[in-house]
Amino acid sequence: MTAEKTKDWVDRVIGRSEDFEECLKTHWTDDSFGWGALLGKLWNEPADTRPTGLLLTGPEGCGRHAAAAHMVRILHGKEFGSVWLTGDDLLEEGNVSVAQERLDALLDDFWEKKKGLCLVLEQLEGRTGRKELLNSLGKSLWDYWLARETKSEASRLFLILIDSGRGIPSLLRERLQRCRMTLPGQQHRRYFLDNNAKDVAGYVDFDDCAEYTEGFTYAQMEDLVRDLRMQVDATEMALSPEELKQMVEEQEEEPPAARRRAVLEDRLTQMLDKLPELLNQLPALLQAMSNGGGSQANRADFSSSQIDLSSQNLENMSEEELRKSLEEKDPNLLVAEIFGEEEGKLLIQQAHEAKFDQPAAEGAEQEPTPIVEEQKE
Repeated sequence: MTAEKTKDWVDRVIGRSEDFEECLKTHWTDDSFGWGALLGKLWNEPADTRPTGLLLTGPEGCGRHAAAAHMVRILHGKEFGSVWLTGDDLLEEGNVSVAQERLDALLDDFWEKKKGLCLVLEQLEGRTGRKELLNSLGKSLWDYWLARETKSEASRLFLILIDSGRGIPSLLRERLQRCRMTLPGQQHRRYFLDNNAKDVAGYVDFDDCAEYTEGFTYAQMEDLVRDLRMQVDATEMALSPEELKQMVEEQEEEPPAARRRAVLEDRLTQMLDKLPELLNQLPALLQAMSNGGGSQANRADFSSSQIDLSSQNLENMSEEELRKSLEEKDPNLLVAEIFGEEEGKLLIQQAHEAKFDQPAAEGAEQEPTPIVEEQKE
């Protein structure tokens, strides 16, 4: 890619992001979910120990982009500019080397301006070259952090990665604070109504509304508030519980399918989150079992995993080989072994049904407390 084309790309994405920055300055992002306050505290930690980026994970509609907006706004007051990129922006030509040139040119541009860069990156999952790009970003974050005492105060780099969190290279993962977003619980839905629907408080019972909207995303809550406002403006009458419930149901986008999809996603996420711990415990458990030792509790814990890999020579397999074996295993069999045959069949059936459903709101009630995880997994 020519230097001229690279410069044109840098100018284009910076110009687009500057327009978005103006929107952030004039439209304050709601903080009903509490992440804005938490991220403000995170930034106030000592520079030597605080992370140099965020890994925002969670289902659609859980507030990942709102959290990113809060962090961007915090950094605006610290001499940072922001650039928002997608996988298409970097890999639109399908060439990893071109994407790398673009990133390098972007970093150089902010360095020359002596301005910190907050890079917001999303939609990289499934893209060819994702691992190479993330590795490169990890190296850049380390370079900036290690040279923090000699670099210009304004020349800093902060990465916000909106991602599933799977397969993040360790070089990058070490510098990121993982924040797991969840769908708003009843308490947070009530906070949202208090903060965004004060003008209809005398016409709508917020307690009922927070109860009826179980499984709603923040986007759905915004739509509902607008509908409530239009209804109140048109009638100037309070909504009965029945009318309110009907309006809530009209906002639901095929709720049964959404709930099935949300439950399936949550169960699979739990399974994958526990897998590294299980793999780390395997060598000691296998050694104890091969020696005829080990407590009954340890044996029970191992058996409860229901992962049957007896066809493999587990004692002679490295952790990497075992991971590869699990990755290559038939997904249907793996789900059945982890959740049990009957429940595994049900989950697989739900996944099959969800595949053919129209896009729907993400579903089940989640814990309302924001989860900030350790930097290392």
